[in-house]
Amino acid sequence: MVLQKAFRGLMTVNLRALRFASDPTELLGYLRDLEYAYESRAYPPIRSVDLAEFVGKEACHTLFLPVGHVRPGSTPLGDLTALAALAQKKRPKRIFEIGTFEGLTSVVFIKNSGTDTLVHTLDLPPSQDEIPRTQRSYSAHSIADPYVSGHLIDAFGVRQHVQALWGDSALFDFTPFYDQIDMVFVDGAHTEDYVASDSYHAFQCLAPDGWVVWHDCFTPQVLKVLKRIAHRTTVLHIQDTNLALAMGKPAVDLLDCLNRDGIR
Repeated sequence: MVLQKAFRGLMTVNLRALRFASDPTELLGYLRDLEYAYESRAYPPIRSVDLAEFVGKEACHTLFLPVGHVRPGSTPLGDLTALAALAQKKRPKRIFEIGTFEGLTSVVFIKNSGTDTLVHTLDLPPSQDEIPRTQRSYSAHSIADPYVSGHLIDAFGVRQHVQALWGDSALFDFTPFYDQIDMVFVDGAHTEDYVASDSYHAFQCLAPDGWVVWHDCFTPQVLKVLKRIAHRTTVLHIQDTNLALAMGKPAVDLLDCLNRDGIR
């Protein structure tokens, strides 16, 4: 099974690499990132855990999963299932989400947490000129197709549990949320500098026993940041998902490191 997965992965890599054939510089950069990703998966400081063992078989009952609204670009069903189980386990009162997209994960968090859960969800506004943005954000933003931010929040009738926020996460003022949030979901721009900046703010926002959850944790630039974090505090990978998790406030030196590596 492991060899089959590795072979499928190599086939996918080779096919994806063909699009760089006319640009040797871009190809070399891609191959460097690819090498880093494979090395990181082979020798990670990130510990893998089974979801059922982590949440406990008695923790989750029926999970709410809006299966019909999963589409290309949204969070895959397996990851949604894990997020629903984590929400049921944690029962967070306040959640901060970086990256709203269509609101699918906001709905999952609300429907699988307590009845008094509040989700603060941050997204770029429909018009790119409505807010201050870093020049870096225009190239870091990875969603090419148009979408209506948070429309599923209204479709599932949970707007009263959501505070929609507009902003570039590198410039947004997170200070009102410092030490207040039970769970932060980091799913914004997937570049190294943005992930470092978002992770710094996520840890600052955490309540003492809060959790930070990252999506797309094996994307090469996301993984680079997670490896640095894992050298200073425990980072768990939820097996068979693209999710990583850290619990509690980290040491000050980690915050300093993330702050230095973020958007300048």
